[in-house]
Amino acid sequence: MAPTHKTPFALVLAELAISITAVTLFSLMYPVGFRSRLWENGGEQGWNSNPNKRIYYYANHQEPPEVPLIWSQRKRTDVKRL
Repeated sequence: MAPTHKTPFALVLAELAISITAVTLFSLMYPVGFRSRLWENGGEQGWNSNPNKRIYYYANHQEPPEVPLIWSQRKRTDVKRL
């Protein structure tokens, strides 16, 4: 089978299709995990409420700190609908 000029072009198109599909699939779940990790880091640094300490407040019948709007459940469900 003799190589043609169409073969490399077809391989580039196939690789492009696979790459776009992989990037799309990986990016669909990225925001939720990324935001959760940012929340944890922010809580450890004292920038916002720490999600791990909320359990402490509930266990000791204390009022937990307010959850920032950016990390609220409403925002998380809005992203999943997109």
